[in-house]
Amino acid sequence: MPPRALQTASLSLLLAAACGRPDISAPPPRDTQPPPGDTVDSEAPPATGDSAAEQVGDLVFHEIPILMIDTAGQEISDDEKIDAHMVVVSDHDGSLEDLETAGRTWDGPIGIELHGSSSSSYEKTGYRVETRNEVGADLDYPLLGLPSESDWVLHGPYSDKTLLRNALAYTVGAQVAEGTGEYQPRIAFCELFLNADYRGIYLLVERVKRSPVRLDLPAPAPTSAAGDITGSYIVRVDQNRNDGWISAQGTLIDWIYPRADTITAQQDAYLRAWFDDFEAMLAAPGWDDPAAGYPRWIVTESFADHFLVNELAKNIDAYRLSAYLYKDADADGGRLHAGPLWDFDRAWGNVNYCDCQYASGWIIDGLTDAGYRYQYPGWWLQLLEDPAFQDQLRCRWEALRLAQLSDEALLTTIDELAAIVAAIQPRDDERWHTIGAQIEPNWYVGETWDEELDYLRSWLLERTAWLDANLPGSCG
Repeated sequence: MPPRALQTASLSLLLAAACGRPDISAPPPRDTQPPPGDTVDSEAPPATGDSAAEQVGDLVFHEIPILMIDTAGQEISDDEKIDAHMVVVSDHDGSLEDLETAGRTWDGPIGIELHGSSSSSYEKTGYRVETRNEVGADLDYPLLGLPSESDWVLHGPYSDKTLLRNALAYTVGAQVAEGTGEYQPRIAFCELFLNADYRGIYLLVERVKRSPVRLDLPAPAPTSAAGDITGSYIVRVDQNRNDGWISAQGTLIDWIYPRADTITAQQDAYLRAWFDDFEAMLAAPGWDDPAAGYPRWIVTESFADHFLVNELAKNIDAYRLSAYLYKDADADGGRLHAGPLWDFDRAWGNVNYCDCQYASGWIIDGLTDAGYRYQYPGWWLQLLEDPAFQDQLRCRWEALRLAQLSDEALLTTIDELAAIVAAIQPRDDERWHTIGAQIEPNWYVGETWDEELDYLRSWLLERTAWLDANLPGSCG
């Protein structure tokens, strides 16, 4: 059955870092260059102790990289970053016994703080990391082969026993975005030691930010007198867990760029007024007019792709938590984009509430039935009432099912991601003992890692079949 709002009517892994193989006895070398179209700053200065020969582009990785972080006894909090030191070992034998002698690709200062909301209660904690120079300033660096930047997230898969769900979402999202111009965060697997304590497998993720190698957007002028104040802006729907505001229609919006502590009064006033005007348009007659209605205000293609990936994954956080949006300057069309994607560890059948565990049904309906309707913008339900948007969804889905989202492509993505961590997964489980354990909000608990992977594969195939049969609209 379609969402109630609708009732009215070849694989390319974007993992830039090296990836290990299941057989660690004689691991083959891997090319560490980023995929075509990514930019790594080959001129970026090495961190303290690095040599020119140790630049990321010149390395041959045998296993997934090792990060060793030392906080000198300081406790990591979510209040602000503390000073720490990080060593990255990328060319090693996989045994963890040669880390003192293996070459470093980073050996220098960082800032670090806790990352995550619900996941912060897990023993395996996530972190935000900032690469720095010797005087404590941000230092852009191609960490683990990703395009050169300073701000990163270390996601620690814990309730997700496959270790892959976030990686799967970012990889699928990047594949869906191919040719659209939309940015999706890039990723790299690694293992982490924190203060000599082995913390297991982590996923390094690019933080969403305005940057030439991420969301490449022009800066808004501080005032209308100084230039173009119409964009670009990045915001996030996130229950106002950070600084933000509530729109006239009750939408909870957080400032992301400019940040709350740097946004000017005129920028703030402009952005609030734009969202109020957008929502007033949706509440007025003619909101669905193709020339004067919502297509003038949003990039419908990005909203369609965002909906399809979130519904494919049945993401429990869809539309309401870490739901990024960005607005172009008027000179670039002035429209609102949905995305980038973020945070899918509670997705892909891994959750035991809001009917997320079932391969049938719509997550947007599950959220509404569970009382979460107030947490996401009403725009989504309204868009889903428009037959033109329904047709756009159906046409886009059918095109993606022939390529990026075919069953074969999706299973290949899972298998290739699994191959990266297969040799290291037992070491992670020895540390955390998650396999076979019920960790909220798990629905399925497999007795082995392979059983967890099989469940993910079978759930996904059931999900695509259900979407094939139930996605509304027609494609002429």
